[in-house]
Amino acid sequence: MIFIDTSAIYALADRRDRMHRRAAHYYHRVSDEESFVLTLPIVTESCWLMEARLSSEVARTFWQDVLQGVFTVHWLDTKDLRRALDIDRHYADAGFGFADACSLAAMERLDLNTIFTFDRRDFSIYRPTAGGTLVVVP
Repeated sequence: MIFIDTSAIYALADRRDRMHRRAAHYYHRVSDEESFVLTLPIVTESCWLMEARLSSEVARTFWQDVLQGVFTVHWLDTKDLRRALDIDRHYADAGFGFADACSLAAMERLDLNTIFTFDRRDFSIYRPTAGGTLVVVP
């Protein structure tokens, strides 16, 4: 299971995005073997970005993909939200923000260390509580 971030979702959706080919190539290469998980804040952030830059129809298509199970939603609970706040406070200088901090908390909960993102700066800074570093792909 691989966590998928807004930057990767957007790159997949926007054929004019400079990372589209790279995102599509990676997604198609691994999607038969791996599933992709995200959180509701990532769904929200992705829909907002698609609506603002592409169209409401593109956002609805993504929304429908989520409902059809193309992506698995990890539903955050209070424990996840508390952990996300701890992460955001600990890395305050990095400015992760709500969506990224929730993603990191979900990854900890699910024991995931691989994230499909083009936001290498933020996710390369983070150090999981279990040790090691995150694997940022592609």
